[in-house]
Amino acid sequence: MGEIRKQYRRLSKVYHPDKQGGDQDMFMKIAKAYEALTDEVSRENWIKYGNPDGPQAATFGIALPSWVVEKQNSIWVLGLYMLVFIIILPIAVGTWWYRSIKYTTANLLIQTSQVFFHYLSKPRQLTIKRLLMVMAAAFEFNPQYSKLLPPRPSDDEELTELIHSRDLPHLTVKVKEPVLREPWAVKTSILIHAHLGKVGLPPATLRPDQKTVLKVCPRLINEMINILNQVWIYARYRPSPQVSTPPSQDVYESVMRMSQMVVQQTWDRESVVLQLPHIQTDMLRHFRTRRRNITTVEEFVAMKNADRRSLVRAISDEDYLDVMAVCSSFPHVTISTETQVMDDDDRHKVTAGSMVTVTVTLERVGLLEKYKVDQESLLGSGTVSLEEEDDPVINHNNTVVENVGAGEKGKSQRPSWEKNKKEETEHEEPEEPMEEKSGSVSEEG
Repeated sequence: MGEIRKQYRRLSKVYHPDKQGGDQDMFMKIAKAYEALTDEVSRENWIKYGNPDGPQAATFGIALPSWVVEKQNSIWVLGLYMLVFIIILPIAVGTWWYRSIKYTTANLLIQTSQVFFHYLSKPRQLTIKRLLMVMAAAFEFNPQYSKLLPPRPSDDEELTELIHSRDLPHLTVKVKEPVLREPWAVKTSILIHAHLGKVGLPPATLRPDQKTVLKVCPRLINEMINILNQVWIYARYRPSPQVSTPPSQDVYESVMRMSQMVVQQTWDRESVVLQLPHIQTDMLRHFRTRRRNITTVEEFVAMKNADRRSLVRAISDEDYLDVMAVCSSFPHVTISTETQVMDDDDRHKVTAGSMVTVTVTLERVGLLEKYKVDQESLLGSGTVSLEEEDDPVINHNNTVVENVGAGEKGKSQRPSWEKNKKEETEHEEPEEPMEEKSGSVSEEG
């Protein structure tokens, strides 16, 4: 240590800035070296940070290619800057702006919102069938505005076959209203009805188009709710001849049920069991008999394994495993609440003026877990034969048959959609053409 101090003094006399011929930078290095050799903290800082004073402020720089700063390339660099900031950047911003003004905040075409506003603001009854027609008229499916649903050469033949088939009883294609009668809108409506009716489509043509339509449907339904809110505000606070009646609560509920229908692939009045895969309408006659009345998925899962397998014995073992796999994803939610007065000795005693804390607990388990269904023993042998069951309550045509005696077995009640057929005729009443102004779309559009 004495030798270090001796050398430090000797070098300080030579390089001290106050001495003639001194070097300030060299003296600073000598001083830091002396600190690192004699002080433990400075030595630790030197080992960790490379400086006896500790961590220093970080500095950053931008490395530019050498050719950018070379004098002979200055003309080319200037030309590149002009090309990027004067030509390319304005074109990119203009293109983005031109495209963005075509869409709403929900990333839907402005024309789609205008069509929804036109038809949802009409003071007439808006049933599920009509709302589906309005949703199918979204301009996202118009080939002139979007490439989501391109026309195919086989559309005429395949769509005509679906129209004339009996698989789509709720479909209405003979309309005279603008936009709703367009070929692309009719095609979209057919694809939606085929989805709700579980109708098989050609895998190479209509099936990909149907998947495309179904991906857009949730956004369209949300937009319809937003448009209904706008119509309600206009009718309530800014009434006009075009918008004079606010939408009813039934219209809101119908639009919300459309979301459920698209997700569950069933009509709103059909049995909820039909949302399970491979379960067809003609199989429902075995779900409601004198011995059983299965109306929900939970009741179906709660059955004994042998009885459940016998109930759907018309499907294969592989399809039955698919059904149970979907049932396992259905949740059973239990809600429990507890009230407490946190600052009181008796927390469960609530008095006037107390600050009450309510604790809500949600417990979610799968249906198979709740009813302790062993997935490894699902493929058990059935114990009940379909031929030995009592007369069903629902026949092949989805018509209700009462089991009240032999004399009344032939009596049947028309299904709910048959009753509504008289309310909605096949030929819709023509409306006035859509005017060329804000909030509407012309027929030529």
